[in-house]
Amino acid sequence: MTTCRVEFASSGDDVGAYRLLQLPDDLIKRLEAGEPDLSLIIKGRSDDDAVICTQDKSYALRQVVLSNTLLVVGGASSADADAADIVIRDQLSSILEMVPVVPKISGRLTAMLKDSEYREGNEDESDGGEEEVEERAAKRKRVFYDEVMDSVQASDAEVIQSITAHHVLTLDGELRPLEHSYLAQILRLLLNAIVAQSMSPDAALIDELVLSMQEQDVAKDANIPDIAREIGLDVLRTSQDSSVERLEFMNQWSNAVGESFTDSIDIKLLEGNCVVRDPGTASVQELVYLPRSSLPTDPGLLFNDLFLVKPRWQVDELAPFLRDVAVDSKARDKLVLKWCRTTTDGQGINWLTLRAKQV
Repeated sequence: MTTCRVEFASSGDDVGAYRLLQLPDDLIKRLEAGEPDLSLIIKGRSDDDAVICTQDKSYALRQVVLSNTLLVVGGASSADADAADIVIRDQLSSILEMVPVVPKISGRLTAMLKDSEYREGNEDESDGGEEEVEERAAKRKRVFYDEVMDSVQASDAEVIQSITAHHVLTLDGELRPLEHSYLAQILRLLLNAIVAQSMSPDAALIDELVLSMQEQDVAKDANIPDIAREIGLDVLRTSQDSSVERLEFMNQWSNAVGESFTDSIDIKLLEGNCVVRDPGTASVQELVYLPRSSLPTDPGLLFNDLFLVKPRWQVDELAPFLRDVAVDSKARDKLVLKWCRTTTDGQGINWLTLRAKQV
């Protein structure tokens, strides 16, 4: 029978120096497959809860208390014949686990870029001498790409996706979000140019649409639904302090995109930004501008705010507003089960109502 001598380390230098990190199954598979450039980076500010990121996914770090103590052991560092075979360097009563989370990008990104918007009239701000350009730049808040990557708790891929979704320009290293109304104005001009040039939206010639770009013809798909969505949001924002009749809004939206693109507008394009209120005893449906980015990310507060706007919801119309708090459909269903109850009306339609306030 083989025996070994075990003892605790003579010095306490290693006590508290170790943490065990339990990796999720999907990450283990990527490591075992030898995925190149796979890295784990803890991101955020000193007062943030820890979030660890790969290149394309974000995880919360959660401490889990163990029922049994784990020992961190190693071989003896001394060649002394009387030295122990195994030295206990530390004792652990908890481990860290990685839990997939929806990255909280929008709120921090919006706050960081709040005073950096690129508006109509900014096109000539780079004109003039170097001192004049620097003076204009000094008058606004300057936010750079690396600063956002370091501060926002999300993977690089998720941050880039959000920057694109928020229509943020990169100008001389600065991040400049396009002002909503200016973006809508540009998109209207784009649609008008496509019609005026008798182009197909699937193969628009960029140089004929935007003369400041390259001289040669470049074929590029124009994503008409995305363009129509941004124009629709701009129209809806004009009524953000009150509701608007659905038919009236759809007519305004249709006029804004033009007759050639009326067939592209659909209220579903605005999901996550717009609430369709129940007509009740009235025959007129009303729309309320409610961007998902303006809602709290605490689930309890989120459900409370949503049901203040509308007392009952169907699952499909509620789901887009839960994308910032539920990492997948399974997590979303758990939240709905916790905060909502289901009722069925006389027509067999299932509705969600808010449960009594939970303590």
